[in-house]
Amino acid sequence: VLFVYRTMLILLMSALLFKNYRGYRILGNKSANALKITESSLLVKVFIITFIYAAVITVFVAIFGFKAITFQSTKDYYYQFVKCEIPNKTWNIIFEFFLQLIAIALIILTLILAWLTRKAQSGYNESVPLATFSGIIATVLLILVPLALTLGDDSGSEIFRFIILAEFISIVVVSACVLLFIPKAFVIYKSKKTARTS
Repeated sequence: VLFVYRTMLILLMSALLFKNYRGYRILGNKSANALKITESSLLVKVFIITFIYAAVITVFVAIFGFKAITFQSTKDYYYQFVKCEIPNKTWNIIFEFFLQLIAIALIILTLILAWLTRKAQSGYNESVPLATFSGIIATVLLILVPLALTLGDDSGSEIFRFIILAEFISIVVVSACVLLFIPKAFVIYKSKKTARTS
């Protein structure tokens, strides 16, 4: 479940990155030659990043293996919980750091491209919703990740960690719909309705 969730998050963030990249390239094109960036070429780039991300996870799992490890709570003698992670603690930390680093890099690059196209007056300019969406993800991560890391290891804390993960996924999905997809779908619907009326 965690593998699928993380891969979908990288797929979403890389799609936002290259969506903003297309706007940046088109709006920043100062040459006399026409610039054509197709959706298929952007999709190829998105899937390449997602494939590399999934491949790295697969390699780590193949080499070190993920195991269901039983932990004893330090606060409740009668409570034990299971975590699926790399048995080697050092490599598990490196693995988690690498996964977080890719997500953070995609968010930062998206914010940079949004900043570079902030003054462009064009239908391609989506820097405000993209920057807002990336900012929401960054803010939520800055709040929820330290909160999850500082929780204890009793039963209530494990349940709360699951709630934090569910809340993060919900915020990402709702923010993407409200800021990006629903407004775009409305604009497309409105333009087609106007065309039919004309």
